[in-house]
Amino acid sequence: MPEAELVTLARFFRERRALLWVGQPYDLLPGEQPHEYDIPETDAALKYRPGPNSDDEAIAKLYWEAVWLEGARSPLLASLRKHQQENQSSPRKIVVLASEADARASVNSSEFLPVFALAGLIDDSPSVPAGSRYDPSRRRTRDRIAWDLSSRLVEFSQRLLVVIGPPSTKGLASLFDVLLAAPVH
Repeated sequence: MPEAELVTLARFFRERRALLWVGQPYDLLPGEQPHEYDIPETDAALKYRPGPNSDDEAIAKLYWEAVWLEGARSPLLASLRKHQQENQSSPRKIVVLASEADARASVNSSEFLPVFALAGLIDDSPSVPAGSRYDPSRRRTRDRIAWDLSSRLVEFSQRLLVVIGPPSTKGLASLFDVLLAAPVH
């Protein structure tokens, strides 16, 4: 990569204007294929890596203005939470947005780290509201919520969007749909 491009990328991080989009393939076990939102939760859960790896830990240490997760059980979310716990001095707390009501919630990204969980969450914790959970019986609703959460990308103009996970542009179809429907400048 040319040095001028590296300088530009570094500037976005230095100015805290970097966004992260995590494609579902990044969170999956090797050899697993991305899944739709209608497979049973137990089957979906088995597709995901059981925990964070060193890449997740490194990514979690960077400053992200906002994060979008396509996967329902992202090890990266666990790393972000762990990093927040280890750095109590960090004023930005993670706010996971995964429900219909969350799609309309106003979150100040200078005070909080908004994490948009597009598929809902596969999480055994009783603190996760029902509307934020991965629920294959509500496929159409989840598709609409994922669209609404993805569309929040337009609120972050003139940012660097870092995309990890999809091995090809085919895996970016949902992101491209959002960008075509409401271009970000």
